Amino acid sequence: GPRGRADAILREAGLVDRARVPMQRLSGGEAQRLHLAVAVAHEPELLFLDEPTAHLDPDDKRRLGERIREQGAARTIVLSTHDMREAEALCDHLVFLDRGRVRAAGDKRALLEGIGSVEDAFFRYCSARIGAEFDELHLRPRHLAVQRERRRGRLDDVELPREILEVVQHGAHR
Repeated sequence: GPRGRADAILREAGLVDRARVPMQRLSGGEAQRLHLAVAVAHEPELLFLDEPTAHLDPDDKRRLGERIREQGAARTIVLSTHDMREAEALCDHLVFLDRGRVRAAGDKRALLEGIGSVEDAFFRYCSARIGAEFDELHLRPRHLAVQRERRRGRLDDVELPREILEVVQHGAHR
């Protein structure tokens, strides 16, 4: 029943001991783990995560990253992030966006060949600009599907870049 599902979600989030704490009183990391557990409770094949570790302390980022990695073994996850280290650790396919346009997409190893890190690849494929333009690139939100979905309210209305659709359709799940 509903209580059993709630208990399963709390176990998945590692929050059994916080079951009676109101959502507003959970830490940022606890809340994000709970959101992820709720999102996967119905076992979706495809999951969109928009900046899931933003504003979390390093320990909570690590814990949530582990949960995302675990969930990626069972489903395709489209992860929107500005954190290049996070992308490098959690993703096996990358799509680099700059000002809403796809600049590069493909298997992580192929994109990074001869370049090194995801951060170096971002600058190579997207921009070599510095100063104010550099700040603008890092502060502008990426226009990924989940942001559009929130505005329109329905996933059916989302227009994904072709490169992201290819990753989703081929089941790249990290």
